[in-house]
Amino acid sequence: GGDVGAVGTAVPAAWRFAMSVPPSIATANTKNAVSRTTRNDRNANATITSGGAFNMGKTHADMMRSTPGLEFVAACDLDKTRMTAAQADFPEIRTFTSVKRMLQMEDLDLVTLVTPHNTHGALAVQCAEAGKHVITEKPMCLTVKEADAMIRAGKKNNVMVSVFHN
Repeated sequence: GGDVGAVGTAVPAAWRFAMSVPPSIATANTKNAVSRTTRNDRNANATITSGGAFNMGKTHADMMRSTPGLEFVAACDLDKTRMTAAQADFPEIRTFTSVKRMLQMEDLDLVTLVTPHNTHGALAVQCAEAGKHVITEKPMCLTVKEADAMIRAGKKNNVMVSVFHN
């Protein structure tokens, strides 16, 4: 069971989260976070953040950690120093400096994008193509073309693509 996602996909009751930004899109000072499930009733979740956005990424990570059914399991940023800080804040997680490597985690269900608006479209498509559900910070993306590509990728890969609302 679960809720219906933004593109009509059923989503589980629990998630594993992650954060990450790919080198091909990101600039220096980009950070990401990931989560892993250790039980069948929990889902792994990740968040992709950029530069100073890690404060918001940390906020998302804290929300994941305080939500029953979610487990924060990893973080990713092009800036290794930020990953050192993430590891200190969340010693139980894995850290990455490559979104591509993070997306190879088999036990990762969902990625939350907390990056510059102009990266949301390409990152969401990359995550969906890796079979991961996606939540973007607002705005979803910058153009209708990007939104259409994100929705197509979600439908094609049977994953949810949604926008975070606080």
